[in-house]
Parts: sequence; C-alpha cells; structure tokens
Amino acid sequence: MKPPLSLPSGYVRWFHYRLPQWPLLGVSILLFFLAFPLFVHVRFWLVHQPFPDTFRLSMPSWLLLVFIGGPVLILLHEGAHGFAIRWMGHRPRYGFRWLYAYATADGAVFTRNQYLLVALAPLLFLTPVGLALLALPSLPGWEFVAFFLAANVAGSVGDLWTAMKCLRMPAYVRVVDRASGFDVFGPPEGSVSARGRAEMLLQWLGTTLLLGMSLFSLVYLMLPLLVWTDLSTLNLSPWLVYHKTGDSFSMELRFWPFVVMAAPVSAGWMYWRARRRSRQE
Repeated sequence: MKPPLSLPSGYVRWFHYRLPQWPLLGVSILLFFLAFPLFVHVRFWLVHQPFPDTFRLSMPSWLLLVFIGGPVLILLHEGAHGFAIRWMGHRPRYGFRWLYAYATADGAVFTRNQYLLVALAPLLFLTPVGLALLALPSLPGWEFVAFFLAANVAGSVGDLWTAMKCLRMPAYVRVVDRASGFDVFGPPEGSVSARGRAEMLLQWLGTTLLLGMSLFSLVYLMLPLLVWTDLSTLNLSPWLVYHKTGDSFSMELRFWPFVVMAAPVSAGWMYWRARRRSRQE
C-alpha cells in the first residue's frame, strides 16, 4: 500500500469532469451485445472446438445470468476498483446511483497514472481470470463466464472513457476523485480542455442508440395490438412487416431504421443544449 498523496503547492483546479451517463448507457448496451458473442467465439477457439451452427441460451439461463450473475458481477467489478483505490493508500467508499454502482475515494488525490490504474482495474484484474476459466475444456457453465466477461466490458464503458480523458492530460496533473466524476488540478500556467470532438461523438452515438432502442421498444410493445385488429397485411418496409392469416400471424420489426431516425434527433438535441449552454455562459 502506498502513502496517500496531497496536492502540490500552487496547483489550481483546471476543471471538473462529469461522466455523460445517458450516452454511456446507450454505448454500454451495444457493447454488451457485441462482446458476448465475441467471448463465446473465444471460448470455442481456446478449447480447440469448432463453433456450432446454432448457439442459444434458454430463458431460465438468461434469468439466472441477469438476476444472479448481475449482482455478483457488480460486487467483483466495484471490488476491483476498491482494491486499486486501497492499494493507492486511500479508503474506498461504495454506493449506488440509479443508473450504476460506483466505488470512490472522496477527495482522494491521485497522479494521472494512478487514476488510470484505478479506472482500468476491473478490466485488468477480471478479464485474465475469465479468459483462463474459458480455456478449461471441461468447465461447466462456461456461458456464465462469457456473460460475466461481456457484462464487465460493457460496465467498463465509463472507465474506458475516464482512461481516455486521463491519457489526454499531462502526467504531472493531479486527479481528485468524486462519486460523479473527477476534478483535475495542475499548475496555473497550464490547462487542457475538458471536452473535445471525441466527447461530442460519444454523446451523439450514445444518445442515438438509447433513443433508437427506446423507440424500438415502444413500437414492439404496441405490436400485439395488431393481432386483435382485422388488418391482414401491413408492409412498412424497412420498418415493419406484418401478415395475418386466420388465427396465425407473423411479424418482423427491424431495429436499424429506428437508429437512423434517432440520429438527427439526437444531433439536434445536442445542438440545442450547446447553444443554451453558450448563452448561459
């Protein structure tokens, strides 16, 4: 355990950075659905087995993964953050916000590289362990391990974004941890911007995905209403294809058009927020 740091004399606060929670949530959901099949493929590659033509998980398996594996993963993920914080000489504090769990060290001072290690701790500690387990040929329930790894990557979106922000800063800065983000301190004569083009791109991408998923879910919940109507055929390609014959029916709802529709809406919302912020300043 290292002795705790204090702010160097003369350092001033450059800015406070607050994580964009809603855009990160949209990116996190997308990243999980990309990472889970990737780790399933990695499993078959590690045990030298061909990937099956079909791979499905039953609904009970998904329920076990979400409602039992989810809390376990939160404990492991935040515990990895807490271990790194304690290793740096600070006392971690754990908590929940309605969108996420967190581990923080209120007012603790870190160097840039220390804070980088704290942010990436769940990926650095848990991923090698999970991959080692996936490499065991006779491991029962390896699907749970693949789920843990994918959910850990998805849950690390904010950590990865924090790491990217840290890498943009010079090594001599000091970072003060907060539950909702972090403060950056440095000498008065130097400074870096808290936001940039990558920040705007992330917010646009995350907001677009989240809005697209919301619209898709809303329409999907309304689809059963078509079953009770006398409508026999509805073709709103590329959005929705619906066909009903007697008591049987078929529906196909496509996701990507909702994302395309959400893209200009989220861009307009970001533009409105930026104009409003500039007027307030």
